[in-house]
Amino acid sequence: MPLELNLRFPTPGQVIVRLDDDGDHDESEPLPFRGPLAEPDQQPA
Repeated sequence: MPLELNLRFPTPGQVIVRLDDDGDHDESEPLPFRGPLAEPDQQPA
């Protein structure tokens, strides 16, 4: 039974998590999201 995990970002500060299982799915409410990298980490070296 394959499962599919989907992450949707309606805004930069929110994520919606959805788990699909053969046509059936569960979806979260919008959850707070903060990117794991700080701005200095994203600058070219």
